[in-house]
Amino acid sequence: NESFGVDLFENSLIGGSLFNVRYISEKNWWFEATTGLEKESAKYRGTSNYKISRFGLDDIILSAGYDIDTSEKSQLILYGITGFPTYKKFSAQQLFETPVGTRFFGLGGGAEFSYTFIMEEKQTLGAIAQARVIHFFDGSCFSLLGENAKVQPGNLIDLLFTLKYRKQMNVFEIGYNPTFFTNQAVILTSRKIDSPNFLRNSMYFTASHFYPKSIFKAPLLLGIGLSVGQSERYQEQSFSFWVNFTLVY
Repeated sequence: NESFGVDLFENSLIGGSLFNVRYISEKNWWFEATTGLEKESAKYRGTSNYKISRFGLDDIILSAGYDIDTSEKSQLILYGITGFPTYKKFSAQQLFETPVGTRFFGLGGGAEFSYTFIMEEKQTLGAIAQARVIHFFDGSCFSLLGENAKVQPGNLIDLLFTLKYRKQMNVFEIGYNPTFFTNQAVILTSRKIDSPNFLRNSMYFTASHFYPKSIFKAPLLLGIGLSVGQSERYQEQSFSFWVNFTLVY
């Protein structure tokens, strides 16, 4: 960061569990709540050399939407989304760190369109296109940057393109996710430091198996997934792996 005269290289490892609850009504309305319990360990080298570890609850994300069946093979979903930070303040040690959670309120909406090319008992093949826009509200950073200082987190524009294939009880999914970050800045008493808009690209793959009967006495979907991401702006590369299970009551 040339504005602050800081040159840092970060290597971080995040592990934890995501928790999601979804309720679907008979009239196509649905509601969803998501959060995560995570531990992050990071190692920094460059202008400063140190290690840090943090454990905590991620932001609480609430979303609600309405499903519209446009035809037998297609569907349109409109939804709103908001995020509440579980932690609102930064400490002086977190100026150049990645804390668990964003520390900012977010509000936005999105749309998803899906189309099924193959719809048979033994197999299905469908495509999904999704777009969402989220605005993050400015937050005070007095403890980090001085009196009346604020961080302007700006906007996030997210696109998602997915292919999903089912062969009997097995489901495979591959997707591409470009994310645009815009209008970010640090607002100081004397000046405003704008950040250039930038793009982060990522791809993912998942494989799941559906069990109509399980030890939980409810249908069970068990799967694994992996993703890779890259951003030129901060020379960032990320790799993720996860295991998930879904119970249907």
